[in-house]
Amino acid sequence: MGAIKVLQLDLLSIRPYLTVKNWSILAGLGVLYGVLTRNPMAILGTAQMFAVLFAGYPFLVGEESGIDPLYKLFSIDSGDVVKGRYLLAVCLVAVMSGLGMVLALAVGMLWPIPHLASGLIGSALGTGFGAMGIVFLEYPIYFRYGYKKGKMLAAIPFFLLVIIAILSSYIGEKLAVFLYILMLNLPLTLGLALAIWLLILLASLHISHREYAKKDF
Repeated sequence: MGAIKVLQLDLLSIRPYLTVKNWSILAGLGVLYGVLTRNPMAILGTAQMFAVLFAGYPFLVGEESGIDPLYKLFSIDSGDVVKGRYLLAVCLVAVMSGLGMVLALAVGMLWPIPHLASGLIGSALGTGFGAMGIVFLEYPIYFRYGYKKGKMLAAIPFFLLVIIAILSSYIGEKLAVFLYILMLNLPLTLGLALAIWLLILLASLHISHREYAKKDF
């Protein structure tokens, strides 16, 4: 069974969580933050929070229903399971990016958002890559400890983002200068950011595969 089959099984496993209620909460929060901040990044960030949340559900379902031992029983390659989970995360982030863009455009029609059209794609890419980065940090923890034991450790990336956001409010001028310098060297900045992102992905895949392969269910 390949990674695509595992992806399909994981999608089926989280389907009960993709309820109208959850989608309504996502839309409501996205619209609320968009109206309050007049910033497409807030809407897209809200959508990606749900992507990160949904990406952890296969681990929760696996613990509660005993899916992972069945993978072992039927000799499903551990590498395929790991790759399938990562593919699921990428799919969820892509879907939420599209949904976030639709919400941002809808809010922009009712309550004007400055520079919406010019900043939407960049914001979608930024929040999407950020969300995947968070998932790549969380997944090795889930593969090692499981969802219930690992969810507190997996929350660390969120806490770090909150700390960064708080600190940025105190160093706004210095941060603006730093971002301006980065924009002056945009190709170098994007290349460096992509290289760091790929390193995190490869390291995350390696650790996750190692931890999952040695698990004895």
